[in-house]
Amino acid sequence: MSRRTVWLISAIWLALVAASFIALALTPATDFGFTRGLNRLMVFLSWQAGAFVAAIAAFFVTWNLVGGTRTDRLIGNFPLGAMAAFYAVIIAVSVYFVSLEASDQSDAVRPTPKTVAPAPQTE
Repeated sequence: MSRRTVWLISAIWLALVAASFIALALTPATDFGFTRGLNRLMVFLSWQAGAFVAAIAAFFVTWNLVGGTRTDRLIGNFPLGAMAAFYAVIIAVSVYFVSLEASDQSDAVRPTPKTVAPAPQTE
């Protein structure tokens, strides 16, 4: 594989990542209720899947690169590292918010207060 192939695939990866965020911003949220906005998420994830495939391709092309410079190897390996970091952040944020929701629900279970008998009426 050549240096030009590494740079080309990395440029395609960058274009796909940019397209995913542009599509996310430009796609209107349709539907009603719970599913409102899921179409935006699906468009975003579709472009991200394409970018992930390009990142894997760049990694393997860089792996087989003969005579490439250190910059070529960095350019070829960066897309996969960036995608892994991006997905790790998404998973960490999701776990954090799920744990917040779980802790809020545990606070919602409170013991019932004891009833106090009314004071006796004096005449």
